Amino acid sequence: MPRTPTMRPKIVLQACDEFLKNGYHGTSLSDIALKYILSKATIYHYFPSKAALFETVMEFLMKQWGNAVVAAVGEDSLGERNLLSVRDSVLVVMDQSKIISIERLAIGEAARFPRISNMYDKCVFIPLVEALTTLILNNNRRVPITHSAAREKSRKLAALFLSSRHRSLLNVEPVNGLCTLIEGFG
Repeated sequence: MPRTPTMRPKIVLQACDEFLKNGYHGTSLSDIALKYILSKATIYHYFPSKAALFETVMEFLMKQWGNAVVAAVGEDSLGERNLLSVRDSVLVVMDQSKIISIERLAIGEAARFPRISNMYDKCVFIPLVEALTTLILNNNRRVPITHSAAREKSRKLAALFLSSRHRSLLNVEPVNGLCTLIEGFG
């Protein structure tokens, strides 16, 4: 059977919903094939195993998550915004049901699939750090800041923004850790 360039992405998109809804163990290739009128042989033609399909799906979902978070940071210029409003925008993205489902699936399967943590770093955390670094460098008004110092602040901000354990803290004003991080900025 010849491979078509549109079939692999189609299978990934279809498998996304199943993995998000049922998790890795609750999803079978037969279910994906049956629901989307494919044969298991077609899926195996493009992916050597369920695990390979799952990892491809997770990378696709992590990229969506990363793109949404970076978009929430917004432009290179703060304009009328401040870092607290940027944080609020990121939290709105983080509270979307699809992002919560991706996060839950990633956490649940990280032990079985160690590459998930690398995907998270590559697709979510590092792009957010880069966007925040650019934002800080372009909007620093008080004290000159080096790129490495801006990047270090951005790493800490990104960790706070993305951490499930800190979400409840981030909704309380003022946030001591965040206020310390943005000292000299603004």
